Amino acid sequence: MSSEDTSTEALFLPQGNSMQQLIDTINPTIYESLKSAIALGKWENGTPLSPEQSDYCMQALILYEARHIAEQQRTGANLRQGSACADETTVPVTLRDLQSGDGR
Repeated sequence: MSSEDTSTEALFLPQGNSMQQLIDTINPTIYESLKSAIALGKWENGTPLSPEQSDYCMQALILYEARHIAEQQRTGANLRQGSACADETTVPVTLRDLQSGDGR
C-alpha cells in the first residue's frame, strides 16, 4: 500500500503486512471510519462489509484503542462497569423469555 492510499478498504487488501503494521497505519480519521463501518455493516461508499472484513475491522479497532485510546473511552467501556442507563425500572429478560415469546 502506498503512503498516499489510506482508505479504510485499502487497509484490508492482501499485502503480507502483519496486524501490527496495519495498526501503525491507522490514524484518527481511519479509526472513526472503521467504527462507522462496523456499526453500519458497510463501507462509506455503501459496499457491504464481508464477515471477514467485519472481523478484521473489529480486531483493528480493539488493537488501535488499546494503544491510543484511554481505557474509559474505549468502545464498550461502560459495559464493563454496568450499563449507564440501567436503573430500577430495568427488567432483566433471559433468552428463555425471548424464546417462549414472553419478551416483556
